[in-house]
Amino acid sequence: MKKIVFFLLLAVIATIAPLTLSAQNGEHNGHRYVDLGLPSGTKWADCNVGASSPTEYGNYYAWGETATKSKYNWDTYKYGYGWNELTKYCTRVDYGKNGFNDNKTELDLSDDVAHTQWGGQWRMPTIEQFDELKKHTTSKWTSINNVWGRLFTAKNGNSIFLPASTAGSFIYPGSFGDYWSRTLRADYPNYAFKLYFYSDDMDVGYSYRNSGQTVRPVYDKNTPVESSNILKVSGTDNGHRYVDLGLPSGTKWADCNVGASSSSQYGNYYAWGETATKSIYNWDTYKYGNYDKLTKYCTESDNGLNGFTDGKTELVLDDDVAHKQWGGQWRMPTKEQFYELQKHTTSKWTSINNVWGRLFTAKNGNSIFLPATGYRYDTSLYYAGSVGDYWSRTLDADYPGYAYYLSFGSGGVDVGSGDRDIGHTVRPVRP
Repeated sequence: MKKIVFFLLLAVIATIAPLTLSAQNGEHNGHRYVDLGLPSGTKWADCNVGASSPTEYGNYYAWGETATKSKYNWDTYKYGYGWNELTKYCTRVDYGKNGFNDNKTELDLSDDVAHTQWGGQWRMPTIEQFDELKKHTTSKWTSINNVWGRLFTAKNGNSIFLPASTAGSFIYPGSFGDYWSRTLRADYPNYAFKLYFYSDDMDVGYSYRNSGQTVRPVYDKNTPVESSNILKVSGTDNGHRYVDLGLPSGTKWADCNVGASSSSQYGNYYAWGETATKSIYNWDTYKYGNYDKLTKYCTESDNGLNGFTDGKTELVLDDDVAHKQWGGQWRMPTKEQFYELQKHTTSKWTSINNVWGRLFTAKNGNSIFLPATGYRYDTSLYYAGSVGDYWSRTLDADYPGYAYYLSFGSGGVDVGSGDRDIGHTVRPVRP
């Protein structure tokens, strides 16, 4: 009975004359935006991702996914096997697969469908941008070109129209609108925030990440982007990009980490000498023994299993994850290559794409950016965004339970050695 009343109400409202939209105010990267005069300076797109006009629904995406699909549920979700088996964007170990958590609360650029589809400085909105839209506009339920939705009108007279695109289930089309933000609900990471509305109400809420919803991009000139003038690629080897820093040894540094596709992505974490990721990083799960029971790469009998030593002080190719994953001439750096990077570049603590890390700039003007990836121990990620730890391929021969790594934070850069069982990131090099 409630559904019948609801649709009768829609029929009555439909007799109201359709409205028209205000003109668009500009374009960015080939897509139109409207300036609503918002305090943050945020400009809102005039249509959804996958649409060509304000009244088209566009495409539906699960949160953090950048492609459409035929089924939207946990079985098909990219970053999890269920609401409590998440594999990315997880702030609680009881919601992560095998205790996984990474403390990410906002989509990476590579998982932001507004950015991957439209490029430039287009992003999915944050929860704060939805709140700002609510606060600084008036909205009403109306139809344009026989499509129902909400019209948001700002004090400057400009408007945007969000069609009632439903939640991707195509139940009651034209009755409800659900629009993803790029913000995770941190206290319950199986949810992400959204803007929702229907004829009588509009608010910011949340939905399961596996549901298919529409996306209305925002253009914010304050959004940092990777500038080709700062991070200039010099060439490729076996399909992976490198930067020539003009170093005396001729070493070229990769522009991103193993497991990443851009300079600001963290990539994967590996124990020293291992070439696969895992859910737990400690000596119990380490491939080559324990601190004092090593079975490979051991220079001291006191540290070897039953007095084992092999005198190996550098990872062989089969245990070098940079070479195993990327092939060609790619290797994990040596300790000496880390020292050379330190000596022949200047570095500063900065952020790129809202990711903190250190920018290493050489005398020839070329730079590489190493994000502050933290490290993994047991099931947890520590100090991501504050500290960067990057494995070398060099064993600490005096203490063979340790291997050398580059470590940095906001205060400086150093080369040290630490337990081989810890999960660190890897930035490859080539001759």
